[in-house]
Amino acid sequence: MALSPHRKHVEVEQIAIECRNLTFAYDRTESNAVIADLNLTVTNGEILCVLGASGCGKTSLLNLVAGFLTPQHGTVVVNGVPVSGPGPDRGVVFQEYSLFPWLTALGNVEFSLAMQGMSRKARRQAAIAKLNLVGLEHAIDRYPFELSGGMKQRVAIARTLAANPQVLLMDEPFAALDALTRSSLQEELLTIYHKTKTTIIFVTHNIAEAIKLGDRLIVLGPGGKILESIENGRPSRVDPAYGESYRRLARALNVEDAE
Repeated sequence: MALSPHRKHVEVEQIAIECRNLTFAYDRTESNAVIADLNLTVTNGEILCVLGASGCGKTSLLNLVAGFLTPQHGTVVVNGVPVSGPGPDRGVVFQEYSLFPWLTALGNVEFSLAMQGMSRKARRQAAIAKLNLVGLEHAIDRYPFELSGGMKQRVAIARTLAANPQVLLMDEPFAALDALTRSSLQEELLTIYHKTKTTIIFVTHNIAEAIKLGDRLIVLGPGGKILESIENGRPSRVDPAYGESYRRLARALNVEDAE
């Protein structure tokens, strides 16, 4: 089994996600590939943060892992099973909340469980537990119009977590939020992660956010090429490691200041 050159030391049984020689083009023409011959592994319980300029294939990569897109060549394997389409083992959180306005926070979370055939009593218990996990136990009966942007995104996260996915795919979920709410939800996500140890791929344009959240940080370039890969210990801003990681990522992104 070929591993990503950046993760050769990873044992096979530790791998949650593996992209093998992955190639994808929206027009099915390899010369226009958004992702070309990408090899990448993500280990169990890892948060991988993916950065890169617009058009480098970040969202396409998430959609390939989610099973929303089919590669021209190569495969995506999640927990030993090749991806052939969407599945409950992979949960996706988008930048847009996509909540049903006629349902309460509780109803929105319950809806996804009802689609899986879960009984009313079981799905209510599961939905309440996940809303408690994201700190919304006081707002379960509120409708989306009664919630702030940050609270709506927490409902969306709770709805995704309710299915107990093995992998969580997050596409710039905090990008539209103000700085204080964004920081709060970053902390919330880390709290959830420490409780669940769910494997996460988190796409972001924000270098500081990536350093705060990720166990590993990669920068994608044209064709989905990995331009930089950093093992990250989530250093504080006063730690010299923070500045070094920031400079390496900014250099790979060809920006002077991406905060």
